Amino acid sequence: MRSRFFPLVLAAVTALVLAGCSGSASTADPTGTSTRPTQSAPAEPTTLKELEQAIIADGLVDGALFQDSKTGTLMLQLTWLDERSVDEQLDVLSKVNTRIDALPDSRPAQTQTKLSAKRRDGTVVGVIAGYDVDDETLRGMLKAVDDTACSTASLERRNPGDDAGERAILDMTCAVEATDVIGLASGYDAVTSLGPGIAGVETTNWEVSIAGKGSTDALLRLDAGPIAGRQQALVDAMTTVESAGADRITVIDTGASMSIVGFADANQTGLCSRLNEQLSAAGVEWVSSRMQNPDLAPPQWTCSAQP
Repeated sequence: MRSRFFPLVLAAVTALVLAGCSGSASTADPTGTSTRPTQSAPAEPTTLKELEQAIIADGLVDGALFQDSKTGTLMLQLTWLDERSVDEQLDVLSKVNTRIDALPDSRPAQTQTKLSAKRRDGTVVGVIAGYDVDDETLRGMLKAVDDTACSTASLERRNPGDDAGERAILDMTCAVEATDVIGLASGYDAVTSLGPGIAGVETTNWEVSIAGKGSTDALLRLDAGPIAGRQQALVDAMTTVESAGADRITVIDTGASMSIVGFADANQTGLCSRLNEQLSAAGVEWVSSRMQNPDLAPPQWTCSAQP
Protein backbone atom coordinates (compact mmCIF):
# COMPACT_ATOMS: atom_id res chain seq x y z
CA MET A 1 0.00 0.00 0.00
CA ARG A 2 2.74 2.39 1.00
CA SER A 3 4.92 1.47 -1.96
CA ARG A 4 2.13 2.36 -4.40
CA PHE A 5 1.13 5.69 -2.66
CA PHE A 6 4.60 7.28 -2.32
CA PRO A 7 5.38 7.42 -6.09
CA LEU A 8 2.01 9.06 -6.71
CA VAL A 9 2.64 11.79 -4.08
CA LEU A 10 6.17 12.38 -5.38
CA ALA A 11 4.90 12.77 -8.94
CA ALA A 12 2.26 15.28 -7.83
CA VAL A 13 4.76 17.39 -5.86
CA THR A 14 7.23 17.36 -8.73
CA ALA A 15 4.54 18.57 -11.16
CA LEU A 16 3.63 21.46 -8.86
CA VAL A 17 7.25 22.50 -8.41
CA LEU A 18 7.88 22.45 -12.15
CA ALA A 19 4.74 24.44 -12.76
CA GLY A 20 5.81 27.05 -10.18
CA CYS A 21 9.27 27.39 -11.71
CA SER A 22 7.91 27.90 -15.19
CA GLY A 23 5.55 30.71 -14.05
CA SER A 24 2.60 29.05 -15.74
CA ALA A 25 0.73 28.05 -12.61
CA SER A 26 -1.80 30.36 -11.01
CA THR A 27 -3.97 30.16 -7.94
CA ALA A 28 -7.66 30.51 -8.49
CA ASP A 29 -9.37 33.32 -6.60
CA PRO A 30 -12.42 31.80 -4.83
CA THR A 31 -14.17 35.16 -4.97
CA GLY A 32 -13.85 35.33 -8.75
CA THR A 33 -11.97 38.66 -8.65
CA SER A 34 -8.41 39.31 -9.72
CA THR A 35 -5.82 39.79 -7.02
CA ARG A 36 -3.38 41.60 -9.37
CA PRO A 37 -2.89 45.36 -8.68
CA THR A 38 -4.48 47.71 -11.23
CA GLN A 39 -2.61 50.66 -12.75
CA SER A 40 -4.13 53.93 -11.57
CA ALA A 41 -4.82 56.77 -14.01
CA PRO A 42 -2.17 59.53 -14.01
CA ALA A 43 -3.00 62.40 -11.72
CA GLU A 44 -4.34 65.54 -13.34
CA PRO A 45 -1.64 68.27 -13.46
CA THR A 46 -1.90 70.86 -10.74
CA THR A 47 0.94 73.18 -11.78
CA LEU A 48 2.13 74.79 -15.00
CA LYS A 49 5.28 72.65 -14.95
CA GLU A 50 3.26 69.46 -14.60
CA LEU A 51 0.98 70.57 -17.41
CA GLU A 52 3.99 71.11 -19.70
CA GLN A 53 4.96 67.46 -19.27
CA ALA A 54 1.39 66.23 -19.54
CA ILE A 55 0.62 67.76 -22.93
CA ILE A 56 3.92 66.46 -24.30
CA ALA A 57 3.11 62.99 -22.98
CA ASP A 58 -0.34 63.25 -24.57
CA GLY A 59 1.29 63.92 -27.94
CA LEU A 60 -0.26 67.34 -28.38
CA VAL A 61 3.10 69.09 -28.83
CA ASP A 62 6.80 68.28 -29.04
CA GLY A 63 7.78 71.03 -26.64
CA ALA A 64 6.05 73.32 -24.17
CA LEU A 65 7.09 76.13 -21.88
CA PHE A 66 4.71 77.90 -19.49
CA GLN A 67 6.11 80.62 -17.27
CA ASP A 68 4.37 82.95 -14.87
CA SER A 69 6.39 86.16 -14.93
CA LYS A 70 4.99 87.14 -11.50
CA THR A 71 4.11 90.50 -13.05
CA GLY A 72 0.69 89.44 -14.26
CA THR A 73 1.78 87.82 -17.53
CA LEU A 74 1.79 84.15 -18.55
CA MET A 75 4.34 83.24 -21.23
CA LEU A 76 2.95 80.30 -23.19
CA GLN A 77 5.10 78.57 -25.82
CA LEU A 78 4.14 75.53 -27.91
CA THR A 79 6.55 73.86 -30.32
CA TRP A 80 6.16 71.22 -33.02
CA LEU A 81 9.10 69.57 -34.79
CA ASP A 82 7.14 68.96 -37.96
CA GLU A 83 4.63 70.76 -40.16
CA ARG A 84 1.28 71.62 -38.61
CA SER A 85 -1.66 73.34 -40.23
CA VAL A 86 -3.15 76.57 -38.94
CA ASP A 87 -6.24 74.72 -37.68
CA GLU A 88 -4.15 72.09 -35.88
CA GLN A 89 -2.12 74.69 -34.02
CA LEU A 90 -5.18 76.68 -32.98
CA ASP A 91 -6.99 73.52 -31.86
CA VAL A 92 -4.11 72.47 -29.61
CA LEU A 93 -3.78 76.01 -28.25
CA SER A 94 -7.47 76.00 -27.34
CA LYS A 95 -7.11 72.69 -25.48
CA VAL A 96 -4.04 73.92 -23.62
CA ASN A 97 -5.73 77.16 -22.58
CA THR A 98 -8.70 75.19 -21.25
CA ARG A 99 -6.40 73.04 -19.14
CA ILE A 100 -4.49 76.06 -17.85
CA ASP A 101 -7.78 77.64 -16.79
CA ALA A 102 -8.57 74.46 -14.81
CA LEU A 103 -5.38 74.60 -12.72
CA PRO A 104 -5.82 75.43 -9.01
CA ASP A 105 -3.77 78.62 -9.20
CA SER A 106 -5.48 81.56 -10.82
CA ARG A 107 -4.31 82.48 -14.29
CA PRO A 108 -2.28 85.70 -14.79
CA ALA A 109 -4.18 88.62 -16.27
CA GLN A 110 -2.22 88.68 -19.56
CA THR A 111 -0.89 85.94 -21.86
CA GLN A 112 1.98 86.09 -24.33
CA THR A 113 1.61 83.31 -26.89
CA LYS A 114 4.35 81.82 -29.05
CA LEU A 115 3.68 79.04 -31.57
CA SER A 116 6.40 77.50 -33.74
CA ALA A 117 6.59 74.59 -36.18
CA LYS A 118 8.73 73.39 -39.08
CA ARG A 119 8.01 73.45 -42.77
CA ARG A 120 8.82 70.48 -44.99
CA ASP A 121 12.09 72.17 -45.99
CA GLY A 122 13.15 72.44 -42.34
CA THR A 123 12.48 76.17 -42.00
CA VAL A 124 11.23 77.07 -38.54
CA VAL A 125 8.21 79.35 -38.69
CA GLY A 126 6.35 80.96 -35.85
CA VAL A 127 4.14 83.67 -34.48
CA ILE A 128 4.38 85.67 -31.27
CA ALA A 129 1.53 87.63 -29.74
CA GLY A 130 2.89 89.86 -26.99
CA TYR A 131 -0.50 90.32 -25.35
CA ASP A 132 -3.95 88.71 -25.33
CA VAL A 133 -5.38 88.41 -28.84
CA ASP A 134 -8.37 86.53 -30.16
CA ASP A 135 -8.34 83.50 -32.46
CA GLU A 136 -9.06 85.64 -35.51
CA THR A 137 -5.87 87.63 -35.02
CA LEU A 138 -3.78 84.52 -34.36
CA ARG A 139 -5.27 82.80 -37.40
CA GLY A 140 -4.33 85.76 -39.61
CA MET A 141 -0.79 85.76 -38.24
CA LEU A 142 -0.40 82.01 -38.76
CA LYS A 143 -1.69 82.28 -42.33
CA ALA A 144 0.81 85.07 -43.02
CA VAL A 145 3.68 82.63 -42.39
CA ASP A 146 1.99 79.50 -43.73
CA ASP A 147 4.02 78.54 -46.83
CA THR A 148 4.80 82.17 -47.69
CA ALA A 149 7.99 84.22 -48.06
CA CYS A 150 7.73 85.20 -44.40
CA SER A 151 8.76 82.95 -41.50
CA THR A 152 7.96 84.97 -38.38
CA ALA A 153 5.20 87.33 -37.35
CA SER A 154 5.48 89.15 -34.03
CA LEU A 155 2.70 91.39 -32.71
CA GLU A 156 3.10 93.87 -29.89
CA ARG A 157 1.78 97.22 -28.76
CA ARG A 158 4.38 100.00 -28.85
CA ASN A 159 4.93 103.62 -29.70
CA PRO A 160 7.07 103.90 -32.85
CA GLY A 161 7.92 107.50 -32.00
CA ASP A 162 5.44 109.38 -34.14
CA ASP A 163 2.40 111.41 -33.20
CA ALA A 164 0.02 108.46 -33.52
CA GLY A 165 1.00 107.05 -30.12
CA GLU A 166 1.00 103.41 -29.08
CA ARG A 167 -0.57 100.93 -31.47
CA ALA A 168 -0.60 97.25 -32.47
CA ILE A 169 2.43 96.69 -34.71
CA LEU A 170 3.16 93.45 -36.57
CA ASP A 171 6.81 92.78 -37.41
CA MET A 172 7.40 90.29 -40.21
CA THR A 173 10.68 88.57 -41.08
CA CYS A 174 10.81 87.38 -44.67
CA ALA A 175 13.17 85.96 -47.29
CA VAL A 176 12.54 85.91 -51.04
CA GLU A 177 14.03 83.60 -53.64
CA ALA A 178 16.43 85.84 -55.55
CA THR A 179 20.04 86.08 -56.69
CA ASP A 180 20.57 89.83 -56.31
CA VAL A 181 19.04 93.05 -55.03
CA ILE A 182 16.96 93.41 -58.20
CA GLY A 183 15.25 90.12 -57.38
CA LEU A 184 14.90 91.23 -53.77
CA ALA A 185 13.12 94.41 -54.85
CA SER A 186 10.90 92.35 -57.16
CA GLY A 187 9.41 90.63 -54.12
CA TYR A 188 8.01 93.87 -52.69
CA ASP A 189 4.36 93.41 -53.73
CA ALA A 190 4.17 89.77 -52.62
CA VAL A 191 5.74 90.44 -49.23
CA THR A 192 3.77 93.57 -48.37
CA SER A 193 0.52 91.73 -49.09
CA LEU A 194 1.23 89.69 -45.94
CA GLY A 195 0.14 91.36 -42.72
CA PRO A 196 -2.21 94.19 -43.67
CA GLY A 197 -5.85 93.28 -43.13
CA ILE A 198 -5.25 90.98 -40.15
CA ALA A 199 -7.79 91.70 -37.41
CA GLY A 200 -6.31 93.78 -34.62
CA VAL A 201 -3.19 94.81 -36.57
CA GLU A 202 -2.79 98.55 -37.09
CA THR A 203 0.68 98.73 -38.67
CA THR A 204 2.92 96.16 -40.40
CA ASN A 205 6.69 96.30 -40.81
CA TRP A 206 8.78 93.91 -42.88
CA GLU A 207 12.45 92.93 -42.92
CA VAL A 208 13.19 91.17 -46.20
CA SER A 209 16.41 89.44 -47.18
CA ILE A 210 17.47 87.04 -49.93
CA ALA A 211 16.81 83.38 -49.09
CA GLY A 212 20.01 81.63 -48.10
CA LYS A 213 21.89 84.87 -47.46
CA GLY A 214 22.29 87.08 -44.42
CA SER A 215 20.71 90.47 -43.95
CA THR A 216 24.16 92.08 -44.29
CA ASP A 217 24.28 90.95 -47.95
CA ALA A 218 21.05 92.73 -48.86
CA LEU A 219 18.10 93.96 -46.85
CA LEU A 220 14.82 95.77 -47.38
CA ARG A 221 13.40 97.26 -44.20
CA LEU A 222 9.90 98.38 -44.97
CA ASP A 223 8.22 100.45 -42.29
CA ALA A 224 5.25 101.29 -44.49
CA GLY A 225 3.32 99.64 -47.24
CA PRO A 226 2.08 98.41 -49.51
CA ILE A 227 2.53 101.50 -51.69
CA ALA A 228 1.31 101.53 -55.28
CA GLY A 229 4.20 101.75 -57.74
CA ARG A 230 6.84 101.24 -55.05
CA GLN A 231 7.99 97.86 -56.35
CA GLN A 232 8.89 99.28 -59.77
CA ALA A 233 10.66 102.25 -58.17
CA LEU A 234 12.75 99.88 -56.08
CA VAL A 235 13.51 97.58 -59.01
CA ASP A 236 14.72 100.56 -61.07
CA ALA A 237 16.88 101.83 -58.21
CA MET A 238 18.38 98.39 -57.55
CA THR A 239 19.10 97.97 -61.27
CA THR A 240 21.17 101.16 -61.06
CA VAL A 241 22.92 99.77 -57.97
CA GLU A 242 23.73 96.48 -59.70
CA SER A 243 24.99 98.23 -62.84
CA ALA A 244 27.39 100.25 -60.67
CA GLY A 245 28.74 97.11 -59.01
CA ALA A 246 27.63 98.24 -55.55
CA ASP A 247 26.86 95.61 -52.94
CA ARG A 248 25.81 95.00 -49.33
CA ILE A 249 22.81 97.22 -49.87
CA THR A 250 20.31 98.16 -47.17
CA VAL A 251 17.14 100.05 -48.04
CA ILE A 252 14.99 101.62 -45.32
CA ASP A 253 11.60 102.71 -46.62
CA THR A 254 9.25 104.60 -44.30
CA GLY A 255 6.81 105.57 -47.01
CA ALA A 256 7.55 109.29 -47.14
CA SER A 257 11.30 108.74 -47.00
CA MET A 258 13.85 106.24 -48.24
CA SER A 259 17.45 105.68 -47.21
CA ILE A 260 19.92 103.56 -49.21
CA VAL A 261 23.34 102.59 -47.89
CA GLY A 262 25.94 100.19 -49.24
CA PHE A 263 29.45 99.81 -50.63
CA ALA A 264 30.70 101.11 -53.99
CA ASP A 265 34.09 101.56 -55.59
CA ALA A 266 35.81 104.94 -55.64
CA ASN A 267 34.87 105.54 -59.31
CA GLN A 268 31.13 105.55 -58.43
CA THR A 269 31.01 109.06 -56.99
CA GLY A 270 27.88 109.93 -58.96
CA LEU A 271 25.87 106.85 -57.92
CA CYS A 272 24.16 108.48 -54.93
CA SER A 273 22.92 111.46 -56.93
CA ARG A 274 21.51 109.17 -59.64
CA LEU A 275 19.63 107.12 -57.06
CA ASN A 276 18.16 110.23 -55.46
CA GLU A 277 17.00 111.57 -58.81
CA GLN A 278 15.39 108.27 -59.79
CA LEU A 279 13.50 107.81 -56.54
CA SER A 280 12.42 111.45 -56.28
CA ALA A 281 11.02 111.19 -59.80
CA ALA A 282 9.14 108.05 -58.68
CA GLY A 283 7.37 110.01 -55.95
CA VAL A 284 9.49 109.40 -52.85
CA GLU A 285 9.40 112.66 -50.88
CA TRP A 286 12.76 112.42 -49.14
CA VAL A 287 15.74 110.31 -50.31
CA SER A 288 19.16 109.78 -48.78
CA SER A 289 21.88 107.67 -50.45
CA ARG A 290 25.34 106.88 -49.09
CA MET A 291 27.96 104.47 -50.43
CA GLN A 292 31.07 103.54 -48.50
CA ASN A 293 34.41 102.82 -50.18
CA PRO A 294 35.25 99.17 -49.40
CA ASP A 295 38.98 99.65 -49.99
CA LEU A 296 39.71 102.42 -47.51
CA ALA A 297 40.39 102.27 -43.80
CA PRO A 298 39.29 104.11 -41.81
CA PRO A 299 35.99 104.04 -43.73
CA GLN A 300 35.27 106.84 -46.16
CA TRP A 301 32.21 107.57 -48.27
CA THR A 302 32.42 107.04 -52.01
CA CYS A 303 29.34 109.24 -52.37
CA SER A 304 26.65 110.80 -50.23
CA ALA A 305 23.51 112.60 -51.37
CA GLN A 306 20.54 114.02 -49.51
CA PRO A 307 17.69 116.26 -50.62
